[in-house]
Amino acid sequence: MKILSLNYEYPPLGGGAGALSEDLNRQLAAAGHRVCVVTMYYPGLPKHEVKDSVEIFRIPCIRRNKSSCSMGEALTYLFALRRFMETRAELRNFDVCHAHFVVPTGLGALGIRRRWGIPYIITAHGSDVEGHNDQPMIRLMHRMIRGLWRKIADRAFCVVSPSTVLEILMSKHYLPKRHCIIPNGIDLSCYSDGQTEKEPVILLIGRMQESKNFQTVLKALSLVGTDSLNGWRVEIVGEGPVKDQLETLAERLGLSGTVTFRGWVDHGSGLHSELLRESAVFVSASRFENCPIAVLEAAASGCSLILSDIPGHTSLIGDQARYFPADDARALAEILSAELEKKRIPKRYDLRRFSWETVEPRYEKLLRVCAASSGRYGSKADGRNLRNVVK
Repeated sequence: MKILSLNYEYPPLGGGAGALSEDLNRQLAAAGHRVCVVTMYYPGLPKHEVKDSVEIFRIPCIRRNKSSCSMGEALTYLFALRRFMETRAELRNFDVCHAHFVVPTGLGALGIRRRWGIPYIITAHGSDVEGHNDQPMIRLMHRMIRGLWRKIADRAFCVVSPSTVLEILMSKHYLPKRHCIIPNGIDLSCYSDGQTEKEPVILLIGRMQESKNFQTVLKALSLVGTDSLNGWRVEIVGEGPVKDQLETLAERLGLSGTVTFRGWVDHGSGLHSELLRESAVFVSASRFENCPIAVLEAAASGCSLILSDIPGHTSLIGDQARYFPADDARALAEILSAELEKKRIPKRYDLRRFSWETVEPRYEKLLRVCAASSGRYGSKADGRNLRNVVK
């Protein structure tokens, strides 16, 4: 197959959704398919490259930060995508298009289908689904684009949800006619190296925004106390709008000598892998998640998982992790205090359903069926039949 992959943020840009799309494209290319990505350009990155047999085009857009972009910046990607496709005749003959995010990227896929007849699937990732992100601007945006969202979803051959959590949210507002669940995938072989002991490191990874709730973790660490943290260090990886506030909070709480803010670390880089490999504990206090790649990678690396008790976490790992109410710093402090006293032996989790050996064939089957449809979506292609296709 010739697969056109669309994502307005693609590594080294963006977060977990970008990392997922990069890994999936690598797997599809290794299976013998031609995969071309069209994504945003960012200063310092090549406008065109071939990486792991995946061809990547980075088109001129407005984007100020690696970690995230505004709605207005995302719209510049859509305008640039249309202009770019007009100049690339070979891409207009591809068999199928895979868009990551219903909005904004799905709108680009809809335009390509209308203009050149390429059928498309969409993988939803969280904030592109109404009700997942409760930030006021995101809620307002979804209210304004409900009709457009439904049109994008219904013109897609299928909307993929990586979790039941996201599918339930879609069912509250509008469940696309053709939908299925395929979890996010990771390469388990990249994270297990046979180590017998972990380092005294607590790791946090994510975009530094209010919803990721790093502030509650810092408050919990101050309750644990620097005496109890003696010998332990805390590594925080990420960039975002509240980074300065978090650094100020860490200093005010007396954690400056314990907490290191690493800033932006490219996914899959040597430092990224090293931090996952050595960290004994991984903490996520997020207020909402879908199928978080960072948590899966921490589990695959043998970290002890301490997670907020949101559905996106509990449905992912089940009773293999320890949970606390998202904004309860005292409850988190109690769990951390107990964890610091344990032997730092790597934990083992059952992650087989997230292995690319399981996930990639399901995506490949779905893309083949979509390509064969040639854009003619009959009544037989309903959600139940698609679930059978991707089992």
